[in-house]
Formats: sequence, structure tokens, C-alpha cells
Amino acid sequence: MSENPIKKILITTILIALSYGIFYLLCQKSNLCIEIHGLNLISEEEIKGKLIDFDLTNKALIQINPRLISKRLSQSPLIKSVKAKSSLLPQHKLSIYIEETKPWAIYRDSILGQQAQVLIESKMAAIKYQSDAINRLYAESHQSKSPVLELMSTKALSDAELLMLKNS
Repeated sequence: MSENPIKKILITTILIALSYGIFYLLCQKSNLCIEIHGLNLISEEEIKGKLIDFDLTNKALIQINPRLISKRLSQSPLIKSVKAKSSLLPQHKLSIYIEETKPWAIYRDSILGQQAQVLIESKMAAIKYQSDAINRLYAESHQSKSPVLELMSTKALSDAELLMLKNS
């Protein structure tokens, strides 16, 4: 029972054409749509600014490494986790899913997270992140509408004391 050789040639030709079409779509430089999800404190412009080094407008989808993008964005102390995912259809799209860290308070120039852990040591340490969101937290900390508390104490509080204060 040998198959018809014409049928084999036809199937092989279709598979080659399909492979070529997919490869062409992957290598084609086109308008890349960037979607960013999960932002609250950080602005979309700030995230896109951190992606400038990747030159996403001049790359084909196959040249974009979502893991490198996730790694770069996760360097911010205000970002808990990042997942970047590229997709080909229905359009060339890079989707970035961000879970932000929730800052709780500013204590002695340090920004503390929900578990009273130090997210940013000081305003001087914050400079290296070049983040508008971090600058905004420091600038708004003295205002009543601030998203973080400003804690003041005459003595240095331990981590346990800060956590106890947070939970009270």
C-alpha cells in the first residue's frame, strides 16, 4: 500500500508554503501594538520610557525577547512581578502584565512596603531608578491625599515595631 506520490508532493508543498508564510509574518517589521496592564502608581509613559533601549519600533516580532523586557522592568522597587508576552495574530502585539508593589509608608526617608519591608532606602537611592512614580511618592508624602503614610519617630523603630504599627 504505497501512497500516491502526487499526494505526498502536494502535502509537502503546502507545508513548505505554510512554513514560509509563518516565518515571513514573524520576520516582518510592522507596527507593534504595546499593551500594558495592571498599572496604578506607575504611568504607561514611564514603562514605555524604560523600553526605549529595546527599540521596539524597528524590530520584527521574532527579534523581541519578552524575558529581557520582564527582567528590565522588574528592576523597579515598585514592581512586584512582570510578565511580557508577544503574539503574532490578530496583530503584532506585545502585552505586558505588571503587578505593582503597594507602598505603605515613608519612614526616615525610606519607602516601606505592605509588610513593612524597605522598598527604597532613601531619596538618594531612589535617583538611580529615574522613576516619576517614586518622585511623586516623595513629593506627595506631606499632603493629606498621599497614597502613603508619613511616619515620624524620635527613636529608630525595629522591623517588628514597624510591622506591629502597620497591623494596628
